[in-house]
Amino acid sequence: MLGQAGLDLTSRVEVRAGGILVPSLTASSKSGRIQGNNLGLNLGVQDVLAGSYSIGTLPIRGELVAEGFRFQGLISRLIAGVELTGLVDGKLTASGNWNAPRVDGELGLAGGSLSYPGSPPLQDLAVQARFTQDRVGLACTATADESRPLIIKAWVGDENAPIWRSITEHNAPLLGGLKVEGLDLSGLPFGLLTSSHAELDAVSGLVTIDGSLSGSWAAPRPSLRVDIAGASLRARDIPEVQDLELRATFEPGQVRIARCEGQVLKT
Repeated sequence: MLGQAGLDLTSRVEVRAGGILVPSLTASSKSGRIQGNNLGLNLGVQDVLAGSYSIGTLPIRGELVAEGFRFQGLISRLIAGVELTGLVDGKLTASGNWNAPRVDGELGLAGGSLSYPGSPPLQDLAVQARFTQDRVGLACTATADESRPLIIKAWVGDENAPIWRSITEHNAPLLGGLKVEGLDLSGLPFGLLTSSHAELDAVSGLVTIDGSLSGSWAAPRPSLRVDIAGASLRARDIPEVQDLELRATFEPGQVRIARCEGQVLKT
């Protein structure tokens, strides 16, 4: 089956008195290669025989490395019309035990592109994700046509609480942030939002978003400030709007328009 799928898998497994160790594991195909190093589950045989061990306290360790893995075709199988390409490299290390696991690593996509129906494709797509015991961060850059680069940065976490524990403990504090620059409205799939009463013909303009996340995992409190500059809007049954400047803030149960200026053309 692995051969029919074009996947070559090689590994070495060692069973010792202290547990099970996989010194090396390699999975390779035309898409790339994933390498595993020193994957292990430490478990004393004497403890097993005596029945004195607990699953939750079993130590875990290991490392997974992805090199030159070509990301293509997977997203289109899940979402019709959407295509994501690029080369993925990453590294993941695990330690601790099943009660208190620790996972650290990073994952990057370079030389990518993203396309979806009704919008110009994003080129020069680069994504970098880093995750530690208490924080997950994401940075993304891309360009569309000749417009300014799109930059997205986001993070979530709390240095005083591991993320895996915060998710299970719903009242744990939640901290996060979001920054978006150079988002071109003309590249968004507004066609998905149209109806027989409001049909958008053309939308353009640049968007900047500053956001934060607070509260708890059970009751998150997002806060966003959105700035739109140099925007224009043309839709059926309403006057055309040009040179639109807008600043709005969004908080739970509340929307504030701090600024809204533009030129309304006569029909």
